[in-house]
Amino acid sequence: MTRTLYTILLWLALPVLIIRLGIRAIRNKAYRHRWPERFGGGKPAKACQLWVHAVSVGEVNAATPLIHHLLESQPALEIVVTTMTPTGAQRVRDTFGTAVQHRYAPYDYPFAINRFLRRFRPQALVLMETEIWPNIIAQCFAGDIAVVMANVRLS
Repeated sequence: MTRTLYTILLWLALPVLIIRLGIRAIRNKAYRHRWPERFGGGKPAKACQLWVHAVSVGEVNAATPLIHHLLESQPALEIVVTTMTPTGAQRVRDTFGTAVQHRYAPYDYPFAINRFLRRFRPQALVLMETEIWPNIIAQCFAGDIAVVMANVRLS
């Protein structure tokens, strides 16, 4: 029931979200060129085994040792790292280059998440810190995708 109410509220907020994206797209071309990714779309994707969601620069920094370790220990591992901000995206590019794929995270709408999951087909999701997205977690569970929370402090 709570997730249903949350999702209904998200749908009601969609017009505001689209206007906000439009304003940001006018001010920052990073938002303009990649906004379809926010809804699970965007440029062609390569399937990956691991999805790491790190909202911004701080979470990318926290995820960096884990990602480096995984890339060193399993060179064939395909990883997609999602962020919500252009600064987070830039940090991913600066830190990993082409060793990982970067996408903006889909907003927490079931259709966007399903589209993202169909495109990337991850086997596991690592959520950095306290980024708890109810629909992302629910869609992953429904798709038999393991969800791990890393570097988390809950109080």
